[in-house]
Amino acid sequence: HRLSALGEGARAAHVDAAQARDAVHALMRAQREASERGGRMVSAVRASASDLADGAARAQGVAAALQVTLGDLESLSRSADEIREFAALVRKMARQSKLLALNAAMEAARAGEQGSGFAVVAGEVRRLAKSSTEAADRTEALVADVMSRAERSRLGTLEGITVLETTHGRLARVIAALRETEREWQVTASASAVAA
Repeated sequence: HRLSALGEGARAAHVDAAQARDAVHALMRAQREASERGGRMVSAVRASASDLADGAARAQGVAAALQVTLGDLESLSRSADEIREFAALVRKMARQSKLLALNAAMEAARAGEQGSGFAVVAGEVRRLAKSSTEAADRTEALVADVMSRAERSRLGTLEGITVLETTHGRLARVIAALRETEREWQVTASASAVAA
């Protein structure tokens, strides 16, 4: 009876050992599959981090180009101010020309028939003064339009720079998190490989 009990115990131990062996193989298979999935995830994370780094670099390049554009707009603004000063000078010369024309007309009237040449000159100076005033007005209107557009462009450029810099910062944080996740997966995969 003892022998049969020992035989049954041995058979049960053998069955238990076989089940344990099968469980270990299943566990190793699951661990290998998990390791492979982890390796694929590490590759995907690495590719995502690389893509995001490229995007961040492009965003930074666009921000730099917008900085150059901003400098150009500020230069344009300075040039427009110089044109405005020139238009003011033309307007001042037109006012002086009007006074000169008025004085020439008065002298022509005082001189009578002998001042007819003065009258012709006074008329031409008056037309020149009128044309100069109109040119100054048109120049100032054009400069005001250019300045308005340049200011809108400047504000849009500043907003674009801010958005790109913010985006770059966020991308940098995401890239750092992805790289940290990649390192953690590599450590886990290495530990799984050693355990297998």
